[in-house]
Amino acid sequence: MEDTAPNTSTLKSCIKLVQEAMSKGEYKEALKFCKAALQHDKKNYNVFIFIGKAAFKLGEFAQSELAYRKAVDVDSEKTLAWQGLLEIFTHLEDNDKAVDPLKELLRLTTTDKQKHAELTNRLAATYKRLGKLKEAQSCYDE
Repeated sequence: MEDTAPNTSTLKSCIKLVQEAMSKGEYKEALKFCKAALQHDKKNYNVFIFIGKAAFKLGEFAQSELAYRKAVDVDSEKTLAWQGLLEIFTHLEDNDKAVDPLKELLRLTTTDKQKHAELTNRLAATYKRLGKLKEAQSCYDE
């Protein structure tokens, strides 16, 4: 029987392998393929998103946060990295750190009124949990 190693010769093939591993819940395998993908493109937004999600699923929250922050460094105008950061901080109940992703998502979702309202409510509730009642109220004043 011939040993057929996965094809990681191109960025596209690596990303396909990452997606397949993620869909099967094979997060460690996905991280391995993400590393191979970064050999082709060290600043690929989507690869950092995959790393963030896979690491989150593995409970590797520091690695997940780092990957999402690298994605933000690549493109701060896309929402996936900000959503990932918010997911981490919500999971960890770190209200202080949740504020910035919430503010950025609010800034980026001005055209989606329903999403904007949901994020406004979440930001106000986060401020309230932090005991910052003025900031909570100001969410509704804007």
